[in-house]
Amino acid sequence: MDLRNNLSLIVNELMAPVLPGVLMGTLEDELNNLLTSSPVNIERINRLVHKYKSSTVQDADSYARWQKLENLLQLVAASPNQEEASAYLRLMKNMMESTGQQKRPSLKLHESSLSTHLLESHDNMMTPIKNSRSSPVYAESFENIDRYSDRRSIVSSNYGGMARDRNSSVTLSSLSDPYYSCVVNEKEIMNYLPFTLLATTSQMFTFDKRGVHIPENIPNGESGMLHILFEAGLLYRFIQKQIDTYRTTNALSPLKTAFLTFVNQQLHEYMAVVNRISNSPHIRSLKALYIDIKDWILEFRIYYNLMIDFQQLRGDHLLSRVHDLKDHGDLLVKRVSNSLYGSLDQIYYQYLVNWLTRSQLDTHQEFFVETVLSPDHGPTSLKLNMDKVPTFISAPTAKEIYMIGKTSLFLEKECMEIQWINDCNQKYFKVYGAMKGNAVSLEFCDAVRSHHSEINSFCKSTLESKYSFSRVLDMLKDVLLMGRGDFIDQMICNSADFLQQSSAILPSYKLTRCLQESIKQSSLRYMLATQHTRKIVDGIDARVLELGHGSIGWDVFTLDYLAEQPLATILEFDRSGGRKVYLRIFNFLWRIKKNNFFFQEQWSRNNTLARDFRRLRRNKPLVRDILKKMYKVNALKSNVQHFNRKIESYCFQSIIEKNYVNLRTKISDERRDLEGTIKKTKIKNGLVVAQGILRPQNLLMQKIGMKARVSYQKHTPSIDELRQIHDEYLQKVVCNKLLDSASPNRRPGTFSKQYYPSTLILMLNDLFEFILRYSEFNDVIHDLLIHLSLQSSDEVSELLKKLNDLLSKIVAHYRWIQKTSYYLIKDLKADGDTELLSLSKILR
Repeated sequence: MDLRNNLSLIVNELMAPVLPGVLMGTLEDELNNLLTSSPVNIERINRLVHKYKSSTVQDADSYARWQKLENLLQLVAASPNQEEASAYLRLMKNMMESTGQQKRPSLKLHESSLSTHLLESHDNMMTPIKNSRSSPVYAESFENIDRYSDRRSIVSSNYGGMARDRNSSVTLSSLSDPYYSCVVNEKEIMNYLPFTLLATTSQMFTFDKRGVHIPENIPNGESGMLHILFEAGLLYRFIQKQIDTYRTTNALSPLKTAFLTFVNQQLHEYMAVVNRISNSPHIRSLKALYIDIKDWILEFRIYYNLMIDFQQLRGDHLLSRVHDLKDHGDLLVKRVSNSLYGSLDQIYYQYLVNWLTRSQLDTHQEFFVETVLSPDHGPTSLKLNMDKVPTFISAPTAKEIYMIGKTSLFLEKECMEIQWINDCNQKYFKVYGAMKGNAVSLEFCDAVRSHHSEINSFCKSTLESKYSFSRVLDMLKDVLLMGRGDFIDQMICNSADFLQQSSAILPSYKLTRCLQESIKQSSLRYMLATQHTRKIVDGIDARVLELGHGSIGWDVFTLDYLAEQPLATILEFDRSGGRKVYLRIFNFLWRIKKNNFFFQEQWSRNNTLARDFRRLRRNKPLVRDILKKMYKVNALKSNVQHFNRKIESYCFQSIIEKNYVNLRTKISDERRDLEGTIKKTKIKNGLVVAQGILRPQNLLMQKIGMKARVSYQKHTPSIDELRQIHDEYLQKVVCNKLLDSASPNRRPGTFSKQYYPSTLILMLNDLFEFILRYSEFNDVIHDLLIHLSLQSSDEVSELLKKLNDLLSKIVAHYRWIQKTSYYLIKDLKADGDTELLSLSKILR
């Protein structure tokens, strides 16, 4: 309703002289409909004005009135809501009433446009803002200046056009003094500013949880400068509060404590600078003050970013972040980070020296070497945490540092080389202490590399000379992996009688006596000559596994090796890791050896029976028929036994021996030939030449007095590398496709749909079943021999019938073995592996 009334009054006052009364009412109604519709269409308003404008007489006064009406309507139509549109109409109505627009055709102000009256009432002459009910006040700061409209006031817009009518009796100072009398000057601000820079509440600037409050009577220019300067005070307050909070914490690490101490010293230095500035007569403006403290603002920003996550950050991460800032492009950031890093790296360097020369660990979990507690309350182990390695230490250097301390503990506690460790630690303690700056540098990395090489060489020589590491590996292969065939064969021969017994009644003393006799009867007896080699043989042990009720000795018998410390640690026998793998392989190979033994035993028995049959003088046709059947069965037996020997030969030669040769190559002192590292390239004519410039030969270098280069680098494996090499060796053996029974990547055979280990175990069982039938065959032949020798023909017919039935079973079982082996060969051939393809050709 307010919009309609104001619009009606303005249209009547503007258009009454040029528009008839009938058209006036119609124009008002149409304008009201257009302005109250949503949304307001400015184009329709323009067409409506043009329609009524064309029906009037066109002169200068009429044109001016229509132009004012059109401008007013466009302004009202552009308003976001009716409230603001009504405000524009009220403003126009007040202007027309105050200037006597209805009486005078043109605007002539008799009062100065810059008079005191107009300035005091200028709020009513401003173009309205969105919130017209809030009277304009002086801006609190330069940020909220956008609250005001950018349109000029009526006074300022008409100022230039009314220059002829100005009253020059009013001075500019008399007009501006009422405004500037309540504005704070810069000198007064400077008196209170030092308190705010030190986070102290003053009479002018007050602190609370939200920040610093700037009075409303400070000009925008000074307010903008204060926003920049007060950042120093706010950062100072935050940092000081954090330091006071963490000082009361007793769990702070040395690195964090050193960081807080350094920052606190910088805060005290900043306080001294602010106090000096407050008493300095040369700093009289905010800009001059900013020049003096701008570096402190940037420095406090660095501390602020580091202290935001101070509680979650570990000391090593804090040190790495400070070190990374040293490479910043800003010189000030680089200077601050260098100073801060210099106060922290001394502590971390002490961590490194303590570990390298004393094998002592940091108790605040800031070092990259950690202790790992065993879940079964066993001995604690050490772990290299690469996540804690600072950025200024490379990964290879960190591994060398880790291995130096770990090897020192190994030599001291398990090898009892206390004297050598003390001498080595004292030597390198002097080396690390004499380094310039006591910081991690290239010189430090070279010393670590030398220390690592020296301690690894001594450890390797100690394991060889004192504990016969290489010979123990040979013994493990010869005994547990059956590499020494004469000892295993002798062991089987000596234990064959009592291994037929049940495992529940198998006496342990028989196993021990059998083991001792087998050692003395095999080539191992030569190792009993000296005390040093005798200790290696004494590690062999024989025992039985617990497989449950009903098992016989052949199923539960196993050989073991009791490695002494520290070899048990490297071979992981103390955690049963390596021992279990050895026992798995031994159990598989034991089946093959058992089959070979019984094949040989029954074949010898069959040969004896055949010789006795040939000596018989009577029943020649029957004897020839029996011998003929014996020869046929022996032919089948030879094929089956040959298949068993092929499996044994492949497992030992292509799996065990091949990987063992690689093992011995890796654990020996490797010499890395530098000649092999020369980069080569092929030129257009096909020749392969060295890429780049080659050094002269060593002989020529020596002649001209220069140092000859070393053509190789010596590398001694560490104890962790020895353990890893041994583990890889066992894994390559047990994870071979033919023996792999636990890997998730294994695939079943293409034709048999069975895994290779399962197929081999079933085939070895089938071979043993064939041996049992072959043994029954020999039993029947033996009975026939007795009856024919005694000329007792009563049971000969029954024995011959039994012999024929047994022959049928042997042939049927042989065909089953042939069929199974045929599918195995097809699976091996279709696997795609070249080694398995070679095995398929061998077995075919």
